[in-house]
Amino acid sequence: MWRLFLLVLLCGSAVAQTSDISGWNGRVAQVNLSPGFPVGGQMYAPVNKVNDCQDWSYGDNSGPVNISEENQFGFPTNNTSLAAHSGWNNACGTESITQRPGNRIVDWVGANAKITFVGLGAVVSVSGAGCSHSGTIIAGTNCSVTFTGPTANTFRFIIQQVGIPQLTQLRVYHADDTTAINNCTKGLNGGAAYLLESCFASQFLQAVSDFGVVRDLNVENANATIIAKWIDRTPLNFWSWGAAYYPSSVTTTNKVTLSSGASYTLSFPEFVLSDKVHIIAQNASTIPPVTVNTSGSTGAGACTLNFGALPPSVVAGMLVYDNNSSNAINKTTTVQSVGPTTVTISPCVQARNGVGSGDTIYFSPMLSVNGGKNIPIANTSGSLNTATLSALWTTFTYDVALNVWMAENASNRNSGLNGGWPPEIMVALANVNHSHPWNVPPPYSLDPPTDYAVQQAQYQKRNLAAGLIPRFECGPNELWNYAFYATTYADNREYLRDGKSFDHDNWYGQICSEMAANLGGSDGVWPNKQNTKYWLVTGMTSAAAEKPPIKGTCTSSLCQDNKIAAPTYVTEGGVPAYTYGPVQVAYAGYWNTTFYGTLSELEWAWCYANQANCSVIQSTLLTNYAGTGGSAGHTISSLLVTMRAFQNYFKSYSGTATLSATQYEGGNVQTFSSSTQKAMVASVTIGNPTVLTLSGTVAGGWDWIYNTNTGCSSCTTTLIAGVCSELDGERLITAATATTITLNVATDGRCMYSGGGTAAYDGSGTFVTAFKLAFQRSSVLTLLELQNLQNFYSVGGTFPSEFDLADAGSWGKYNPDVYATQIPAIQALRQLQTNP
Repeated sequence: MWRLFLLVLLCGSAVAQTSDISGWNGRVAQVNLSPGFPVGGQMYAPVNKVNDCQDWSYGDNSGPVNISEENQFGFPTNNTSLAAHSGWNNACGTESITQRPGNRIVDWVGANAKITFVGLGAVVSVSGAGCSHSGTIIAGTNCSVTFTGPTANTFRFIIQQVGIPQLTQLRVYHADDTTAINNCTKGLNGGAAYLLESCFASQFLQAVSDFGVVRDLNVENANATIIAKWIDRTPLNFWSWGAAYYPSSVTTTNKVTLSSGASYTLSFPEFVLSDKVHIIAQNASTIPPVTVNTSGSTGAGACTLNFGALPPSVVAGMLVYDNNSSNAINKTTTVQSVGPTTVTISPCVQARNGVGSGDTIYFSPMLSVNGGKNIPIANTSGSLNTATLSALWTTFTYDVALNVWMAENASNRNSGLNGGWPPEIMVALANVNHSHPWNVPPPYSLDPPTDYAVQQAQYQKRNLAAGLIPRFECGPNELWNYAFYATTYADNREYLRDGKSFDHDNWYGQICSEMAANLGGSDGVWPNKQNTKYWLVTGMTSAAAEKPPIKGTCTSSLCQDNKIAAPTYVTEGGVPAYTYGPVQVAYAGYWNTTFYGTLSELEWAWCYANQANCSVIQSTLLTNYAGTGGSAGHTISSLLVTMRAFQNYFKSYSGTATLSATQYEGGNVQTFSSSTQKAMVASVTIGNPTVLTLSGTVAGGWDWIYNTNTGCSSCTTTLIAGVCSELDGERLITAATATTITLNVATDGRCMYSGGGTAAYDGSGTFVTAFKLAFQRSSVLTLLELQNLQNFYSVGGTFPSEFDLADAGSWGKYNPDVYATQIPAIQALRQLQTNP
């Protein structure tokens, strides 16, 4: 019956977004790609496994390498340094010979190199000019080496010596991929764009073929990247797409040095100050902020901070921040003037808070380039950095509106341009997979718009196969999530425009509208709304803090209709994005069960995590997930309800906009409480089994249990994958209801709740992941997954999200890698696939 329903549903759905689908594979779900080793994506996507490697470190474990010794392709050049540090070291991910049997080949272009390889097996043969080997140490010019293959998923190599001509290329690949990698290399070195379609491993292509839209979020490092312009992207022929890039045009060997107080200088004669310009340089020493404690309080609305005394290092122009009072000082606040014991600031102390006496006030260090003006050093969000910058290579990006250097710096690695996969590679993947590409923009490319989106769109217009429709996300990923720097950056930029705090939604409305004009305006890439050629995508969340989108109801910040309506931008004379062509609203929808917050979740999670015989529980789980009862937002039907709410939002714009629905990220997975919950133990029946009877129903998912009896803190009980460990042995939870917990062995009563105590549990870890994995992997839930997808389509949604293609956590459809057994969720997805 459900198959018939599905056929009818899809034939009448909004899946077909263009009449020209000759190039599209017809798959109706989307997926995100995460990079490989060591992040955890484990797609093993590139045919050349070196493309998945990360940043270099010294072979003697003394830290990151000196970037000034790296050539334009990313390889070392200084033999003295190589000898002093036991070479340059790197580790990469790869398929094992168990996953893909056969020899592996290593070759390079460069003279007199000596490279040690670890983890690729034994040497079978060596060829090339003067090439030889001692064990797995290979030496020579333009060598080619055949290895028996890796037994694990990691290999390592150490470059110990280089010559002239320098190294320009290093490849590690399967022997069966020789033709593919040679074609790929021609494309990477400037050959025809179609040759790049040979750059992908066959198993990766097989896995990704189930998806009709492929999102580039993680492989292009969109949450963390600091690139701003098209020229900043990772070059196709750079040694690895996972490593930072240091173009000579913005990198100097001169160091950032202390001038006086907290003012620093840098000499870079080729540099010209402009918006979003980069400088990459090494800090001669650590660069800390200045900290001073206040001597008195400052009330809301006041503009003067009081101190007992101020050091001479505090000067006008510095950013200032009170780390002890919530939002008392806006993150874009600067020092206007400095007296012996006072500092005048602007903007003034915010109305809702005051600065307390004894608060620690942070002042930013300042940087002058080529003797120019002193500019505050901020973090990547443009806010004052309360952390100390390390004495490593740092990328400084200038923001003209905020008038700050936004410093990307780390304590354990160098920081360069970090764009991930070249965007041209995603076009090649779209063509070979016949899938629509979904492009997530670098945050620094948006305000004001650089050439990045236009250049990317023009490249895709020239090179995408017929029938493929690019999606351009018109703002940064998850512009509500403060775990990513873009959200605070948006707050800071919008505050300069409208004086409102946390108004990132209004900022999104402007930058989305500007991208829409650049793509579909009269002078755009697709002039005059050629709305069958591309889509704009706007990301939204179902989180209550952001307020659901309802047209015309926004009266404050954190209101998502502002992302579409762009009221501040419109007031300034701008035009909303939807006037230029189609906009898809992608929402991050998370849903839960009717048994969310009950002890039954513990039993189910343990059952599935351990693959136990749980047919009865599976049946119960299926019934309650598929039911319509329970509180709002906690049932399988809540996805349908949420989608209908968004659909009503789209209808509210009918006649003035072309809006449709798609999904963001997790899509079909559930979330759980992360707070600790407690319930008193009313009684304990000690025996085999032992039963704890609770005094009331509790909420949350189980992660650990402990006894809170007075004087019994040493009797903490830890729950890991269903096993309860305590001082007197293991406790296996065999059953759980809303008011009881049953253990499979007796307790001697020494500490185990015998005095009445409290049972507490926490949903923040083990079982959240276990339950999400269970949802994907239990065959009895395949029908549920399919119903969930059908619900999505029934209200006009398109391309439900399965988020990650592969990873080692609960997000991946292949876990841990694309060689894993196909799980029931994949089968449900395939049952959904029908050409519209």
